[in-house]
Amino acid sequence: MFNAMAKRSKFYAVKRGLKTGIFTSWDETKPLVHNFKGPQFKSFNTKEEALEYMNSSNQVIKKESISKVNEKEFQKAHQSKYGSLQTPLIKTNDVVEDNLGETHTVYRCPISKLKFASLGSLIYLNISGNAFSWKHKDAFVFVDVSDNSSFIFDTYKLLQNHMEYRKKCTRTELKSAFFHRKVPSVEYAYKYLTNRFHDFEDKYMKKKNIPKLTYKNFEKAEKSPIHAYCDGSSDLKAMGKGIYYDLKYLPPKEIHYIEELLKEHGGVPDQIDTENKQTNNIAELAACRHVFEDLLKMYRILNRRSYKKIFRVIIHTDSAYSLFAIEKHVVNIDLKKGNIANKQHIEACMEPYLKLKKFYRDNKAEHMFIMKWVPGHLDVVGNQKADALAYNALKGTYVHNHVSDVSSDEHNKTKSNDDVSYINELSTDSDLDEEVFKKKPLEEDETFEYEMCQLLKTSFELDNKKMSENKDNSDPLLDTFKNNLRKFKKNYSLDPTSQSTENRFPWIVLKAKLENKIDKFNDLRSPTQLNNMKQKYQEQIITLENKLSKCQETIEFTTAEANNRDVSKDYAKIRKFKASLCNTRKILKIVEEYYKKHYQSKISSKGNKRSTNLSDETDALPLLKKQKLKEATAIDDKFNHYDIIEISSSSE
Repeated sequence: MFNAMAKRSKFYAVKRGLKTGIFTSWDETKPLVHNFKGPQFKSFNTKEEALEYMNSSNQVIKKESISKVNEKEFQKAHQSKYGSLQTPLIKTNDVVEDNLGETHTVYRCPISKLKFASLGSLIYLNISGNAFSWKHKDAFVFVDVSDNSSFIFDTYKLLQNHMEYRKKCTRTELKSAFFHRKVPSVEYAYKYLTNRFHDFEDKYMKKKNIPKLTYKNFEKAEKSPIHAYCDGSSDLKAMGKGIYYDLKYLPPKEIHYIEELLKEHGGVPDQIDTENKQTNNIAELAACRHVFEDLLKMYRILNRRSYKKIFRVIIHTDSAYSLFAIEKHVVNIDLKKGNIANKQHIEACMEPYLKLKKFYRDNKAEHMFIMKWVPGHLDVVGNQKADALAYNALKGTYVHNHVSDVSSDEHNKTKSNDDVSYINELSTDSDLDEEVFKKKPLEEDETFEYEMCQLLKTSFELDNKKMSENKDNSDPLLDTFKNNLRKFKKNYSLDPTSQSTENRFPWIVLKAKLENKIDKFNDLRSPTQLNNMKQKYQEQIITLENKLSKCQETIEFTTAEANNRDVSKDYAKIRKFKASLCNTRKILKIVEEYYKKHYQSKISSKGNKRSTNLSDETDALPLLKKQKLKEATAIDDKFNHYDIIEISSSSE
């Protein structure tokens, strides 16, 4: 019967994670929720219970139910939730004429009191009269990644004024990025902002011997787009990249062809140069490059299968640096005439990027290939999933979903371990894998905890000896303590006896006091005191969880309402509450483990628990004084048992 129960399978329902659905093993579920911000998942004994959980009111919207959402609705919802205040422009009845004889509508900004001529594509040129020339020398381009509009100024002073204004009105939690550059003329500025330097791009492709795609007779697919999210991560010692594809806006007939060709994946960026630099910008560039390569492979397979559809693709990155570096590289070469930072990594992106751009341009679909900035770490689901993939790759855990160029039949015949999609097991917070995490935080380092605990116990013993006896400094215990303390400070750069260290690691201090056998801490080890501590820390955990939940709800409400309120203080509170919650849970665990070891009744051979006997506790703590035992007995006899409340950890 025991074996039958052990083999009983569980069902894991994932509402919110890298993928959603019901899975039959924890090994399959763990990579989908680990390092994912705000995962929602739970295990059940029956599939019916798991389905009921998935169909509950707060369920994540299923992919099939919103497959035909219009792209405009997506952009509107996206901007409402994650956008920022735009520069206000009021349309006037005036028009302005350029040197080619064409007229442009005039807009007025109520903040700066400037007049702007609309050049199209949400690009505005400040004007002072009734005409302007495209050949006007020295123009200043300004781009704010959180503002849909771009501006061209004819003087640097006006550019500075506009930058100061944007700094005030941009939402601080978006971490917006400003970009400005001096260019030779207004015409040059317009081409720069619209990425229409086709002659520069063609010249670059010819110089670098980049072949263009020769696929013909491709037709435009429906307007519903493919959203690609790419992200990079670095700790200056290693890098990781993550790519996630959101296909839910494609109609079902298109998803059938695309979902097997575009799959999320994460890994380590390829080494481009010999400098071995490990920066976040390089990781972000590598993630963008792999999206371009995935799309090229998709069109190569579609062409071979004679499914000649060209799709609208929007590539989202939270790196403004990568966005500008890739889109403006051919122009930056013309403007700088010198060294460009990370040039080799940028040029590695340019070959697949220009191939795609040329392919779209040749098919008169250039407007269907777009790169966009997305705010990072603000719960944009696609970016959040790409970020989790990149972080896992940084820590040494990869998600490989390689798409083969051969047909499905050929693929099944020649399937090998290298071609099969696999997910390496991720470690959880309660089961840290030393091979994955080469260097753990001190809060999670068992060796550090043991060494600090031993030093504190010795320190308590030495303090107790000083109080009871006047001994000289030739005590061997003192010499050993000094040597161990010196090694500890050298290894961890911390003094275990300092107040700041004790405040940072309170559970280690408590563990050292409980395990020390001096009379000073007898009261702390009494069953009554242990029960009081349990109740106290359980209440603290509930209070901290409520405070944390309220802070998160406040931030979500502020973001959803596009409120301009500064939430940086809320984020600081969340970090503080999370740290306190972690410490309190560890303290509670220490108290429970000590109680179970010394007081909890043992299970008899028949499997029944025998009642707690105070005489057993007397034997367990021979150092307790008779008077204190009488007091403890008088209190505990009222209840005839010890009230132990178990705090369950988060379910798998």
